[in-house]
Amino acid sequence: MPIVVDVRTLEPWHNDVADQIRVEKVNEVAKDHAREIEAALGTLRCPDHPGQDSYITVVAGRINQISIEMRFCCSGFEKKVSLKVERPWH
Repeated sequence: MPIVVDVRTLEPWHNDVADQIRVEKVNEVAKDHAREIEAALGTLRCPDHPGQDSYITVVAGRINQISIEMRFCCSGFEKKVSLKVERPWH
């Protein structure tokens, strides 16, 4: 199976307009990263485990802004997949 790319977004704090704006932007950036990752890596399959999914989750966060969680079917496939996320805001 291919690499499945998901996004975990933030929920804004209620009655905090500044947080709502910040969360909306961070969620948008996380979704953009997920689309780019899926376009680049989404069709890759592990030759040793073609029936198993591997997962990459783009996580929107309040402190680190965006982080990436990866779970591959095996360490051999993980070593073959290269992922570099550049953060233009840093």
